[in-house]
Amino acid sequence: MARCRYRDCDGVTRIVERRGPVGDQYGKLAEDALIEALGARRTPAAGGEVTLDTKLTVLVERHIDRLEEDGRAATTIDTYRGHRGQAGEGDRRGSGGRGDACPD
Repeated sequence: MARCRYRDCDGVTRIVERRGPVGDQYGKLAEDALIEALGARRTPAAGGEVTLDTKLTVLVERHIDRLEEDGRAATTIDTYRGHRGQAGEGDRRGSGGRGDACPD
């Protein structure tokens, strides 16, 4: 039997487990089945959604677009535009938040 905790797209962590056939002494087949099941749980990202490969600069541009749509002050938008070049430096990931490919 192979078991792990998996955070689903709804943000809830669940235990997912799979069992191998009777002759699976070391659990390799169960582990393979678990990995396959986890891959099936992840919703593929459609166009325009955030994925693991989405660059930070793209996210900043989307945020600025939303600020404009919401009618934010021009100085606020200019402030973000002034810092957007800094956001892409190194394109670092993994600094908290949800790092999955789940749609909102």
